[in-house]
Amino acid sequence: ARKYGGPGTPAGRKKGGIQSQIRRRLFPSQYSHCNLRKQIYTPLESLNLSEFIGILLGDGGVNNNFQIVITLHKANDKEYADFVVKLIQKLFNTTPALYHYRALRRQNVVGISLSSIQAVEFLAEKGFPKGNKTRIQIDVQDWIKDNAEFSKSCLRGLIDTDGGVYYHRHISG
Repeated sequence: ARKYGGPGTPAGRKKGGIQSQIRRRLFPSQYSHCNLRKQIYTPLESLNLSEFIGILLGDGGVNNNFQIVITLHKANDKEYADFVVKLIQKLFNTTPALYHYRALRRQNVVGISLSSIQAVEFLAEKGFPKGNKTRIQIDVQDWIKDNAEFSKSCLRGLIDTDGGVYYHRHISG
């Protein structure tokens, strides 16, 4: 290190990273353990997929080009979080990550994250874009609206995540 300097420079690390990415693309079988595009099953339009869309409309979203995140209450939605994980496994044939946040303001939140460029692209093709759902004013896709059973299933996912029932005694007069 005294004679030639530090073992790595930013320029040298960048060059090595670029070479590594080139080799990974040329010989993917040799790098199956590295961060390559995750291959998932692309589901058909179904009751499960429409319920998953409802869940995303409620407490989920596509934050960026490679990740789908659903946030639920850690204690109140524990069983439901297990259901959502199994639903994702059934739909996409991959296991999502379950995150328990440490930050004080998110200590009661559990995150279910599916990291897959292919899944994000699939949802975009189905009409579920990435970004802020309220700003985009996302709507239920036509393939769900046109089928009564898919509509019920989507509504079930939406109500399970964002819905609630309460009694209101309205007194007028």
